[in-house]
Amino acid sequence: MAVDARKFPRAIERVCETFKISSLYPEQETSLKALLEGKNVYASLPTGYGKSLIFFAAPVVFDEILERPRGSSKILVISPLRTLMEDQVAYLKSLGLSAIALHDEQSEERLKQVEKGAFTYLFASPEKMLSVERWRKLLFSKHYREFLVAITVDEAHCISQWGLPGSRSKQAAVPFRVWYGNLGELKSLTASDLPSIVLTATASPSTKKDIFRTLHLDQSSCHVIEHSPERPNVQFSVKYLDKSMPVSTTFNTLIEELRVSNGSCQRTMIFCQTRKQCALLYSVFKDNLGNDFYLNKTPNPKERMMEMFHSGTPESVKKHILDNISRCNGHIRVIACTIAFGMGVNCKGVHRVVHFGPAKNLECYVQECGRAGRDGQPSTCLLLHNGLLAAHCADDIKDYLSNDKKCRRTFLYSYFPGEFSSNVSGHQCCDICAKSCSCGQESCSEPCALSLESDADDTCTVSSESVRSVKEMDKIKLRSELFKFMKDLLVRNTSGAIASVNIMHEFTSFHIQQVLDNCDKIKTLSDVEDFVEVWRKEHSRGILAAIHRIFGDVDEDELKTPECEDEEMDEHAQEWANIRDDSELFNLLNDSDLQHVDVHMEEIDVSGNEQRNMSSMIGNLFKSF
Repeated sequence: MAVDARKFPRAIERVCETFKISSLYPEQETSLKALLEGKNVYASLPTGYGKSLIFFAAPVVFDEILERPRGSSKILVISPLRTLMEDQVAYLKSLGLSAIALHDEQSEERLKQVEKGAFTYLFASPEKMLSVERWRKLLFSKHYREFLVAITVDEAHCISQWGLPGSRSKQAAVPFRVWYGNLGELKSLTASDLPSIVLTATASPSTKKDIFRTLHLDQSSCHVIEHSPERPNVQFSVKYLDKSMPVSTTFNTLIEELRVSNGSCQRTMIFCQTRKQCALLYSVFKDNLGNDFYLNKTPNPKERMMEMFHSGTPESVKKHILDNISRCNGHIRVIACTIAFGMGVNCKGVHRVVHFGPAKNLECYVQECGRAGRDGQPSTCLLLHNGLLAAHCADDIKDYLSNDKKCRRTFLYSYFPGEFSSNVSGHQCCDICAKSCSCGQESCSEPCALSLESDADDTCTVSSESVRSVKEMDKIKLRSELFKFMKDLLVRNTSGAIASVNIMHEFTSFHIQQVLDNCDKIKTLSDVEDFVEVWRKEHSRGILAAIHRIFGDVDEDELKTPECEDEEMDEHAQEWANIRDDSELFNLLNDSDLQHVDVHMEEIDVSGNEQRNMSSMIGNLFKSF
């Protein structure tokens, strides 16, 4: 479509009037002009930048340019989560615009209105639009062929994260949401020249490639905008969680802040990996706060200052939470949530994001951190981790966790397209830059703005007499011994599925690296437990036996197995035992540790049949869940 130079400025004015804003960003304006020219639009812009306004504004612009009655032009928005859809529908309706989200609870009367084209904005999941024949046919109808101006794929990184097949120990994995991988079918259901709007805040080069391939987009003829997702007002910190410290102690500072500050406590989101973790943290806060858990110190479900939000949360509770957190002064101050909450939800006044365990990869982590500081105010993102919580993560975020020298901001944002440069420095940047900060402010000593209490001494003193000399070849041999021990644990636990699940998290390449880093100092079972995150005494003995096979200097009494012994580690809290035994963690497990096992077994196994059995055994474990 040829854009009338005289009409376009008026169309932009109409957008500003409709959405009650003074102006558009250049990226928003050029994207709308590209749409009018029939081009596809790919925009990777930071969280809070206003990506949604591009597809919000599109029907308004087309109505103005084509001189149609207001509300004539339509747009289809593919969105991953119902909560996100309903949040955006509520916003559009508040402006007097017609919008609806397709889901099973809509009345038949409303669904017939959709078929007649009564709504300007139609939100739907990939599953609804592609797997239901009624809605596939909708796009063929005369009305939608004439008035549909674009298809939007919001949160497009979900295509790569959820819609494409992966690999688990050489066994093909079924995608989490298979219809995301089939979104390219939409092109065959609509006019061939209908443009697409593809939006994301975080897409690595590989994810971008997946998106373009799946949606059948040609980058050479697509209007592409890519900005670094960097948020200069957000500070990053990483802290290791010692399993000897109860979870309640970890969050004691935040618990007390909520008790004292009540409804003015800094709003905090705690991202958890599973629903069970959300429930655990909720219980920790509720049990420690008593009546202080409620705004007016009296038990009332509608006045809880902490809530949990995940896929299993009842819809009525979700609605209550979304309504409350859309107001800066809402009484809900702490939310324990899974990724089901984070994407695109209008959560006001969040200045602190805590990850209880890492996100699946750096892309997901940056996406979730995008909830903090959307108003431009100083904010913090704290990542809490240990070997158990990081077992399922991709190698990129494991590298982020182990990094102790490179600026975390630079480490994170160099991973993404778009020009990255930052003037943020010292403790305002990250915990690593804080080490060299000399500004003298109190926050330099605890830059994460959530000091963690600890019952454990972080340092282990070792006398020079007890330190052995270790050569690089010794470490190579020890590494092979430890992988043999890992394999032995897996083989011996295949008879019990739950035990196998635990083993996959309790002893991984993370723990092997801990042994290698400290093997010069480990000579006793007590040393193992001081320097390695061990979860069972069997693991302590196996590690010490491997060290003895290489160095031959461990006291024989340390290697003896007691006739009767409780395999559980005495010091770790029941809370950590519940986290360890969470079978949901197994579903999150990343291939990297399994691949590490396979690679090293191929190096050290003599029998090819034994190796094939190993791979088959791991594959069968995944099939059973």
